[in-house]
Amino acid sequence: MIENKTEILDNIISGLPLSRMEYLKDEFFSGTKLKELLKNEELLKTIHAFLKNDLNVLKTSKQTFMHRNTLLYRLQKIKKLVGLDIRHFEDALTMKILLKLNEMEQKSL
Repeated sequence: MIENKTEILDNIISGLPLSRMEYLKDEFFSGTKLKELLKNEELLKTIHAFLKNDLNVLKTSKQTFMHRNTLLYRLQKIKKLVGLDIRHFEDALTMKILLKLNEMEQKSL
């Protein structure tokens, strides 16, 4: 039995061959600034916190001790950078999958 929710996504993605993972990541992020996002620790921490707090701005701002407007500014910056508004479920899910693909790719190197 699967113990936590993230294991489901991990199991689905881990079944993909590395070449397919790279293809999906490259296909989605062609022409965007993925590398810039992946190098920006501040934005990555914001994304992870926002996803962990169920896309809830108030919960995330309290948990990270960040002003609500600062959080909203960072979410807007992420949207401008990669074209995903992670305040919306489908974009948040896409971001989660892409971050997981990148994480798994980094582990395999």
